[in-house]
Amino acid sequence: MEMIYLSRKHVEDLDMTMKEVLAAVDNGFRLEGLGKTEMPPKPGIHPRPNAFIHAMPAYVQEVESAGLKWVGGYPSNPDKGLPYITGLLVLNDPATGIPIAVMDCAWITAMRTGASAGIAAKYLACPDSRTAGILGCGVQARTSLMALVETLPPTQGNPLLRCVPGGHQAVHGRDGLAVPETAIHSLRQARRHNEGCRRGFLGYRSRHKAETSAGCRNA
Repeated sequence: MEMIYLSRKHVEDLDMTMKEVLAAVDNGFRLEGLGKTEMPPKPGIHPRPNAFIHAMPAYVQEVESAGLKWVGGYPSNPDKGLPYITGLLVLNDPATGIPIAVMDCAWITAMRTGASAGIAAKYLACPDSRTAGILGCGVQARTSLMALVETLPPTQGNPLLRCVPGGHQAVHGRDGLAVPETAIHSLRQARRHNEGCRRGFLGYRSRHKAETSAGCRNA
């Protein structure tokens, strides 16, 4: 029995573009809506305050893909020179259950999460949206920006995105917001955004924790 192992460099060297990731994520959301996936709420453990290690199993019938992402997020890691998000993705043969590949999931996680913000904007943003705010300056913020540029390109010289400081200035006057899980507290503190502003929460889907609080969703 052979198994493929892909390091992060191997994954990145595939040179998959954000446009290609957006197409895959868009199709994944479509199949989830049609009931053609099996994706239970992810169980997790929390060995340290504000840290998590989550198991994320899924099966996609249309492409015959089954596997599990085992991913951890430790906010204290950057202070130690370590990445905040680390983990592995294991793929199994759906016919036999035998593992066929193990790969680093950090790049995959970053691009997929950013793509979800782009897909949300594609279908939910107001047609006349011209500005977007992104809370935070981490990896998810950068990939969200990549996705938003692809899905909502500038028109007639009007900039889609303007880089502004965080907090109130990032929220006030924006037509859309991309909010990573670690920045949700900033949204609670900065509630003055446009009426009709679309907010995309890049969060958990954990059985242990709601993605956002009711107060944050209704802010």
